[in-house]
Amino acid sequence: MTTRDGMYRVLIVDDEPMAREAVRLAAEWEEYGFAIVGECENGEEALQVARRTRPDLIVTDIRMPDMDGLELADRVLSRDRDTVFIILSGYDEFEYAKRALKLGIQHYVLKPVIAEEFSPLLMDALKELERRDEMKKIAAESREAALGMFFDRLLSGDQGPEEECDLPAELQSDGDWTYAALCAHRQPEEPGRLPLMGYDDLKKTVQAMDAPIYSVFHDPSLYGLILYDRRDTVTEAPWRHIVRALNDLYGQSFYLAVGNPVRRLADLPVSMSQADTALEHRFFYPSGSILLFEKIRDRSLNYSF
Repeated sequence: MTTRDGMYRVLIVDDEPMAREAVRLAAEWEEYGFAIVGECENGEEALQVARRTRPDLIVTDIRMPDMDGLELADRVLSRDRDTVFIILSGYDEFEYAKRALKLGIQHYVLKPVIAEEFSPLLMDALKELERRDEMKKIAAESREAALGMFFDRLLSGDQGPEEECDLPAELQSDGDWTYAALCAHRQPEEPGRLPLMGYDDLKKTVQAMDAPIYSVFHDPSLYGLILYDRRDTVTEAPWRHIVRALNDLYGQSFYLAVGNPVRRLADLPVSMSQADTALEHRFFYPSGSILLFEKIRDRSLNYSF
């Protein structure tokens, strides 16, 4: 987990203040792409700080009172295998080093820490973090592509329910599926007006919401949003925070039409059809509105202006 400016987070752990200062001064951290987010004097304190700051790299002494560096590493790695460790050790701590190898820790530096020895080690840790990030990106893109094809086939009627077994486990539990049609219409060109954002921007916005929402592409002005929720009531509540995000992305130049939730994923096309019906009523509402099929299902359309 990097900082907002894309830098990797670092936690320094050593019971000796001078040793922590030596690590801090051993490298130009920011030039390597690192930001120090905390310094701790023992393993217990470091464990608490790590839970709060989620560092990418922990530089820790092996021998500390109460909880040594390897116990700290064991407990952190049991929760987050992606954390990288650099171990500070003395000449007489070979048994500790063997334990570290069993944990998969490969980066060591002897105390006292000096820049000439520490900088190459920091470069190795940086390469390991970058390699892990690249693997995560590839895995996420592969998963996103698979989900996109799954929903496309489902909504076009080209997929049977038996293929639901290919879904991630979190999408196979009990819950409700709701389809919403997002119609983003272009405004007349005006000096200083930002261009209307596209599908890639919508995907980034949806991903940043950290919610079970999936986006589907239809055409340059019509997108699909699929919400997975455990509530079976039809309300605007789950969509309001989405609308706030859409306002930031599109201004008021959109309508969001929402179908009824369905219990079975195979019935999601029904929710899509309802959303499409609700979208037909958009000319009677101001831009930026949420159109619930449940509220307009009995209304007839009359285009006599």
